[in-house]
Amino acid sequence: MVIDGKEQESTTAHEPEAFIAGPETPQRSDEVFRLSREVVNYILVGLVFLVAGALLGVSLGDGGIDERTLRGVVQDVVSAEFAQLEIAAPIVMESGDSIDQAEVDALVNRALDDAMRQQRYLISDDPYLGPSDAPIVVVEFSDFFCSFCGRHYRETLQPLLENYDGHIRYIYRDFPGVGGQNAVQAAQAAHCADDQGSFWEYHGLLFDNQMSPGRDADAMNDVLIGFADELGLDTETFTTCLESEKYLNNVIQDASEAQANGVRGTPSFFINGTFVSGAQPYDVFANIIDTELDRLGIERES
Repeated sequence: MVIDGKEQESTTAHEPEAFIAGPETPQRSDEVFRLSREVVNYILVGLVFLVAGALLGVSLGDGGIDERTLRGVVQDVVSAEFAQLEIAAPIVMESGDSIDQAEVDALVNRALDDAMRQQRYLISDDPYLGPSDAPIVVVEFSDFFCSFCGRHYRETLQPLLENYDGHIRYIYRDFPGVGGQNAVQAAQAAHCADDQGSFWEYHGLLFDNQMSPGRDADAMNDVLIGFADELGLDTETFTTCLESEKYLNNVIQDASEAQANGVRGTPSFFINGTFVSGAQPYDVFANIIDTELDRLGIERES
């Protein structure tokens, strides 16, 4: 970085302190920050996530301001903060070009897209385990007919829940594909069981008794109703729910959001927004979770 014609130690993306705005009415400096595009992006993304994080959970989830209004609020706040930085010391690219408002707006919108994509998982109404305000949110996109999903269920899920008790909110979302229409039926059946407070018990039965997808629809429904009976559910209510396809749109919406966020197979996971593909070993999940807890300054009892 060059300041007043003198070479200084370059600022990295890990040193945002140099760009924190000064007093409420700062005096314009003669210094000029010459930054790489990566550092400028880092500053803007950080501002967006700071502002959006404070607004998203309460606004979209509770039916407050809509997405368009929220975008406007975040855009205004971030632009104002960036203007304060410009007053403290004009910011230009290493090439010498200044940063115009249109470029700021474009960067903000891209960062806001990422922030909102991650936060949408937090406001889904899908079944979850753990406290609703847990610092780590694990979202699984899964298929009850997927053998790799079954492996994750048998080998990884329970250790995660036990070892990070109280720190994880674990959300199950549907992405049926391997089992075709039968997988769609099974996903709906689990939601019908959820109506009677037994989603996770039903979820367990489906993975403990994974089936091949080669059954016809009637035979599949008989199996799914049999699972409900095994759990002591009201089978008449369950059957009505299943046959009415009450939760078909929910399953379709989950699958659409999975695809929109780059999911191409099952199981796939987002851990506080970090993407994990496939039935990875426990240590892969633990390393990501530990890193995130460290970042948040949260200690876990050993």
